[in-house]
Amino acid sequence: MRDYDKRPIVIKDNSLLFVLIFVLPMLIVDFIYLLLGANRFLSAIIAFGIVAYILPYFKNKNYIVINSDSVKFLENGNIIREIKLNEDFEIYKSFENLSKELKGARRYLTIPARIALYPLTIMSNFIFWLLFKRKVNYKFYEYIILKQKSVIISISPNTNYERALIRKFFKDNFNSDIEKAEKLLTFDWK
Repeated sequence: MRDYDKRPIVIKDNSLLFVLIFVLPMLIVDFIYLLLGANRFLSAIIAFGIVAYILPYFKNKNYIVINSDSVKFLENGNIIREIKLNEDFEIYKSFENLSKELKGARRYLTIPARIALYPLTIMSNFIFWLLFKRKVNYKFYEYIILKQKSVIISISPNTNYERALIRKFFKDNFNSDIEKAEKLLTFDWK
């Protein structure tokens, strides 16, 4: 039996690459818009906004660490979010990388944007898999979402071995099969 305190499961978070693939079509359209000589000021502002959105991801080295009593999201070695496994938590699976719960009016205001972006999200997930994750069998609902109160950690295994390790961990310690977890979309938060 593995001692998860001495040898925790460590998963590299590759959300930077996914975000880059997600916004790349927008940058290309913006660049074409700029070349066509349309409103250069608006085009420059859009490009600046996209670059400002992506830039922080290049500096961060994010990892998810699973040990016997917690799951931690680390950014450059600092704990950003933590789920204590000795308290109640929920496991879901999703096709989108969920990192925070939308509440109140904000939840309903973002529904049209989310619906419009779902095709781009699905396409980006598939392209991301083709380019970087061919070592993993393609799964539409690839993200493992852990939720405890208002803390959410989204795990995307990079190899079949990592997925098997996570599945074994939750099955052995919590009698919970991540492959049979409830499916979750942004709109599903209770």
